[in-house]
Amino acid sequence: FLPKNITGCLSRTRLRGAWESFLTAPLKEMALTLENVLGRINKMILGQQKRLPLDTRYEILHKSEKGFWVVNEIGGNDARYALFAEGMDAYVSLVATKDDQTMVVVIGKRSPYIPFDVSKTLEALNIVEPLAKGWGGLDLVGGSPRKTGTGLTPVQIISVAEQVN
Repeated sequence: FLPKNITGCLSRTRLRGAWESFLTAPLKEMALTLENVLGRINKMILGQQKRLPLDTRYEILHKSEKGFWVVNEIGGNDARYALFAEGMDAYVSLVATKDDQTMVVVIGKRSPYIPFDVSKTLEALNIVEPLAKGWGGLDLVGGSPRKTGTGLTPVQIISVAEQVN
């Protein structure tokens, strides 16, 4: 596990749904990114890498009567620490908006004992997804396809999650 100050550039690429374009990028661009990450690892090993504070900025967009929150993790997934501390147990997170205005969405819950069925919610979203199917994940967390994002609106996603749970 590497801290985000080491892997931040790779995480941002993944969240934008641009991982596939990174993997097909010109060799020089890939080499520069990997050199950047390896340089940060080297600094960490030598004790020269600064620690970055957690970015816990978020916006609560909706609190469902079914017990899940719809949030905008402005600070990235670090915001979940603060949201869990505030009492959020299950969530629909609008993680990123891609250039074509589709969204990358993550759905999850704090622990397996929270009565929110992530798997069934993902299955139901796949049925109504107008773009490429690909909602998937595990029992605790999953989400929309990273490459295409979702063609569903937040209201549609909330409606499906409320019907399932």
